[in-house]
Amino acid sequence: MRQEIRFGHDIGGTACAMIRVRTNYRPAVFNARHFLNSHSFLDAPFEAQYGYSLSQFICVIWAIANIFNAPPPFFVTDREEDMMRAFGSNLLNSMMRGYRHLEFSSDRLHEEIERRLPLFSVSVTIPREVIATIISSLTLTAQRQADIALWSGGPRFLFIPFGLGDVLDLHALPSLLSNLFVGLAYEPQSRGPAFEEVFRSALRSRGFTVETGVKKAMDGSTRQLDAGVAIGDELFLFECVSIGRPLDYEIGKPATISERNRRLEKKVSQALTLAEFFRANLVGTNFDFGHIRRFVPFVVSPFEEWIWDCSERMWEQDPHQPRILSAGEAIKMLEGRRSSLVAAGS
Repeated sequence: MRQEIRFGHDIGGTACAMIRVRTNYRPAVFNARHFLNSHSFLDAPFEAQYGYSLSQFICVIWAIANIFNAPPPFFVTDREEDMMRAFGSNLLNSMMRGYRHLEFSSDRLHEEIERRLPLFSVSVTIPREVIATIISSLTLTAQRQADIALWSGGPRFLFIPFGLGDVLDLHALPSLLSNLFVGLAYEPQSRGPAFEEVFRSALRSRGFTVETGVKKAMDGSTRQLDAGVAIGDELFLFECVSIGRPLDYEIGKPATISERNRRLEKKVSQALTLAEFFRANLVGTNFDFGHIRRFVPFVVSPFEEWIWDCSERMWEQDPHQPRILSAGEAIKMLEGRRSSLVAAGS
């Protein structure tokens, strides 16, 4: 989809005219540190499979993106206005094409990556030979062409040899990161706790107080609460689920969809019975929800999930939301609820 954006800047106190440009791409922010933190449980299996660490791989990816957005000619001047003009021209060019032709030799590319890495992290050591290995894994070759499947859209490669250098296809990066762990052997049980902690951290960073842990009723019965957020007299209960998405999910393989629905259905049942537990036990040995009028249960996933049922079991009516939300959708819903409460009290 072509996007219409507006460019303009202020140099020396003189405002330049705003111009409208219809571009093919829109820039997006990727937080490499958050990506590393949320996938830290995969560090050991990733390094065992590929011979370099996940941190090393992501640092090199960051450096490549940095080269894309600020190529070496950007640094040939110390004049701020010239740098801003060069940056704007480079950004516009990137959003029109989504790729860049780098006339680098391999040695110069590795050297340029080494030069950028300290800007991101001084704690991760990446020898030149490891940089070379990572770049090789990101480069399309004649032998790797046979691995590309139309039905899965990949695998994608950042570098495509062309002429005296390589075409750097930054548009391939989201797909590459989304499928980075396909085929990686690891303990699936480690994924759930990692997602829970990242979700709770995201809630806290936005100012929410998060209830969590094993809650014990007066009669001795217990339930695990992954995350609970009280807004006014409502307590939103979140049962976290992290199910990997195999490649054949995207083409709607019936067996894959059926198994995913079965596991999500089980989590919905857990969320609903969790709400029933707290309705029957407003006060326990380590919690007091006596002020809560409504317990609102949801399942939260890293992904936007397909909701296959229109019943109240699968849809919360107030607020009207699917019972299964992505983490982003859950946070947006809570922020909207909080804003409504503030507006009502003002």
